[in-house]
Parts: sequence; structure tokens; C-alpha cells
Amino acid sequence: MRNHAQLVIIGAGIVGCSAAYELTKLGWKDIVVIDRGPLYETGGSTSHAPGITFGTNPSRLMQKMAYYTTQLYRELSFEDEPVWYPVGTIEVATIDARMRELWRKHGHNGAYDVESHIISPEEVQDRVPMIDPGVLKGGLFRPSDGNVKAWQAAGALALKAISTGGAEFYGQTKAIDIELNEGRIRAVLTDKGRLECEQVLLCTNIWGSVLADRLGVTLPMMACAHHYAMTEPLPELADETSWISQPPCAIRIAPCISASGITVGAMALIDTSRAWSAPMMWGATRTIVGAMSILWAPSRMPISCFPVYADGNM
Repeated sequence: MRNHAQLVIIGAGIVGCSAAYELTKLGWKDIVVIDRGPLYETGGSTSHAPGITFGTNPSRLMQKMAYYTTQLYRELSFEDEPVWYPVGTIEVATIDARMRELWRKHGHNGAYDVESHIISPEEVQDRVPMIDPGVLKGGLFRPSDGNVKAWQAAGALALKAISTGGAEFYGQTKAIDIELNEGRIRAVLTDKGRLECEQVLLCTNIWGSVLADRLGVTLPMMACAHHYAMTEPLPELADETSWISQPPCAIRIAPCISASGITVGAMALIDTSRAWSAPMMWGATRTIVGAMSILWAPSRMPISCFPVYADGNM
């Protein structure tokens, strides 16, 4: 590994790789990106991210960013495979209050020129036959949404940054500390040696505060954890292409990304030290089963369930 750079980016997940890509596009020529894990499936949150991309947001800025991101993903490939799949998404409602929320989101889309359609329970089932229309109030269909292979997209962005000659990436390189002199950054200390630099960009997700705290910098980040369940491949989903989302869980049907199956993430405020305790597991299981009740016959599905922490560890 080299021993000097203008900028050291710590973290080679989607944020670190995106930062390197955008900066080299702007003409930066002396960037080193390091990650404690292997490139580019580093083991962090990007490595297990489901990859769903939504174009709906009440913020015009966020909507524009989402549009820019999806247009960029359309152009990317990794190891001769596309990273972006424009499968569309359907967000469904099982209660009147959620249906009103879908109409509100539909209004945002109209204001921002994002195509979307309020569809009936029967139209949801037309697109995803496994859905039970009898428990639905309706759905919001967004044909421009899609699914991205998360760590492969990060890798594709990294390779584009490398191709400019402006960035180098090093995996299996752990940042241990940041060296200061008279209040200015002088180097990043790694398990491979000292890397002198003028600037550091922390792209380490929840681990960002570990190094920032040593510099007296407070990062406004909060750790979160959630349970995560996935089924084995299901023949019924062999031809499915759409994403189905039922807040507060997201039921993932994404056969173009991996084997045809269903992934459910249960979001709740929990004590991470008790993530495997009986009450926590029961609460997560109840939420997951409730979310899957929109399907015709989920009872036979073999499911694995485990907690996922903010750093991507399970």
C-alpha cells in the first residue's frame, strides 16, 4: 500500500465507493480508499442491503437524488452483469390510514413528475399472483422503481473511479487511528502502516463515530438493529419480478437478484443487547408473520430469522 494521499476515504461500501466515483469525476487525482473487509463485499451494511430503490419522497431534493442514482445505476455493470433491475415496486395498504398515506405519496409523485398509479387489490394480485387481495385496501405502483445489487454497484463505482487514475482501493486494511498535528489531520494509522494525508472522509456507517470521537467530532448518528427473515427459494416466485412493500415491514420478492424467495425486515425500537431474548424474538416473529399475511399461504415456507445490526453484522 502506498504511504501518501491527498484524501483517504475510510470505508468501501456504497458511500465510500460513491464518494470516490463522484470526486474523481470532478478531477480529484490522489485518493486512497481503505476498508477492513475484502473488496467489494466488505461485510458491512452494503453487503446485505436488499437494494430496493424508491423514487418517492416529500423532499424535492431527495427525489432528484433518487432519480440521479437510478439513472446512474442503469449504466453500471459488475463482472459483465447489470447491477440495476427496473422491476417496479408496489406498496400495499391493509388499513384505511395506510391507504390515505399511499394517496398522499401519489400526490408527491404527481408534483415531481414521477409516474405512479393507485391500483386495486385485484390489480396488485394481477402483478403478483401470490398476493391475497382479500386483505388489501389497494396499492401504489411505481414502474420506475427498481432493485440494485448493492455491493456489486459499489464495486462498479469503485472500478470507474480507479479507471480515471485518481483513486486506489485497498481491502483488508483496518483504520486504527487518525494522527493530528496542531489541529490538522496528518495521517491515517492502519494495520498496514502509516498513510500520510491532508484530508479524511469517514464512510464507515455506524463505525464513523469511533474515529470521530477521538478527534473531538460528534457525528449525529444512531445505531439501529432489526430482525431479518428470509425464505428458501419458492417455485411460486419463479416468474415474479415486482417488489412488494407493506410498512412497517418490507416483503421482498426479487428473483432477479438471487434465488426466488421472500425477505422480510421487521423494524422496531429494541434493546440490541436483548435481540435474541424470547420477548424480542416473539415480537419480531409476530411482525414478520403479520407482514406475510398478505400472501396466500406462507405457513409452509421454511424461514431463517436472525438480527441484523447497523454495521451489517448478523
